[in-house]
Amino acid sequence: MLALAFAMLACNKVQQEGLQPLGNSIPEMEAITITTKLDSKSGDTKAVAEDGNKITSTWAVDEHLAILYQAGEERKMADARITEVDATGSATIEFVVEGAENDTPCIIVYPLSAAKDDCTDVKDAAELLAAQDGTLSANLDVRVGSGTIQIAEPGLTVTAQPVALFAIFKLMLRNVDGTTALSAKSLSVTIGNQEYVITSSAATDVLYAALPAVSGEKVTFDAVDGDKRTWLFSAPSVSFTAGKYFQSTLRMREYVDMGTVTIAGEKKNLRWATCNVGADNPWDYGDYFAWGDPVPYYKPGHALDNPFDASNWKEGKTGYNWESYSWSGDDIAAALWGDPWRMPSSQDWKTLDSDLFICTWVSDYRSSGVAGLLIKRKDGPCKGNQIFLPAGDIWDDYGSPNLSNPSCHYWSSTTHGERLAVLFTAHMFLGTLSYGRSEVDSCFGASVRPVMYAKASESENESGEDVDFDGHLENGGSGGGSGGGSEEDPGEKPVEGGGDDGKIVQEDDSF
Repeated sequence: MLALAFAMLACNKVQQEGLQPLGNSIPEMEAITITTKLDSKSGDTKAVAEDGNKITSTWAVDEHLAILYQAGEERKMADARITEVDATGSATIEFVVEGAENDTPCIIVYPLSAAKDDCTDVKDAAELLAAQDGTLSANLDVRVGSGTIQIAEPGLTVTAQPVALFAIFKLMLRNVDGTTALSAKSLSVTIGNQEYVITSSAATDVLYAALPAVSGEKVTFDAVDGDKRTWLFSAPSVSFTAGKYFQSTLRMREYVDMGTVTIAGEKKNLRWATCNVGADNPWDYGDYFAWGDPVPYYKPGHALDNPFDASNWKEGKTGYNWESYSWSGDDIAAALWGDPWRMPSSQDWKTLDSDLFICTWVSDYRSSGVAGLLIKRKDGPCKGNQIFLPAGDIWDDYGSPNLSNPSCHYWSSTTHGERLAVLFTAHMFLGTLSYGRSEVDSCFGASVRPVMYAKASESENESGEDVDFDGHLENGGSGGGSGGGSEEDPGEKPVEGGGDDGKIVQEDDSF
């Protein structure tokens, strides 16, 4: 490993500044020089930089570290400045200790700003990662080690080399099929109950972020662009280690925050997907599903105008009828999109028929030629936010959807008995808009619009290594330097995240 040399220079600043020593409990110290060896970060000259598909993290002149130690009854912090970095990557550090006894344990924290103000330890991850700007210019590399200061025979014994506390991610934001880059002004990353916010100075489709190591945790990414459009991606069970560099493509689904509603006496924040399940655009009909069955009965590219052609149906299916019905009880949105998406309940749909929203029938949405229901939030922090429900009609006893005079038919998660489920319906008849809920046979084929809940207060307050959050691997290199990996070490085997959205591949190279 490369060497990092520490030189301690002590001086009697108390007497130089005309102040009196604090008694005999802490003796005056003569200037001493202490030299020790630490693993270098790497052999480059920049503190944190991307080199192709690698992250290099190296010492740099005028960087500062904290040496935390006990002096009598007082916790102290020495400001260690890097004065020189030689061609081998070794660094010389100068700092002063006062009042330390022989064999005094110390904590080495990099950078200096990462140390707690009370000089006891490194700051908590929540504090260190609270204000990231999405670039590598921010110091995303936080390291902690430990040692013992010798006074009788000057020296510093390093008992634990400084190691990285976080993983560094290069996050590339894309739409759900990966074909379009999404530009975000901010990205919130929620791990368990802790949220980390990355705020960029300008909208961008690439953000760098430092995150703490996790094992089997749910991780959610919530992006907002300059026009306040919002996207979400969630992985149910993710694992990654600190000291690694990851490149990950987040294939995100757009949603609209429709604000706080009250359901059964409880305030909830409803967030609606902008597209139906199986659709690419808000005006696309998407797929049709029997209630509780996440597999459409027709073959891809089915002919709506000829539902009686047996070649259009999958094996064992003759249409959306009881003969074809294979009820599984699945929540279609959750089954196909994953957590936190789900089918709206009957009560969720009922909230749209209230004074909180304005519902308008649109005959040609955004020149798409598609009619449907436009729902807009009337007031509050989410005033003006809207979703469009294309009128894709329904597969029923009469056959295929009637798209010449269509109605909206959207499943809820609510059933009545064994054969009936609740639909949200809307249609225009003789110039009059009607919408509400009705019960139909569960075997019929209708649309699904996913929804998710967030905390009500949110509305009221107005890769190097490849981490494959959503099952689509990116070609990425690995980090170089120290911290647990080497060219001779092929590293860990692939780790499964526990769900379709949580696959991780690691090769155990560190930055």
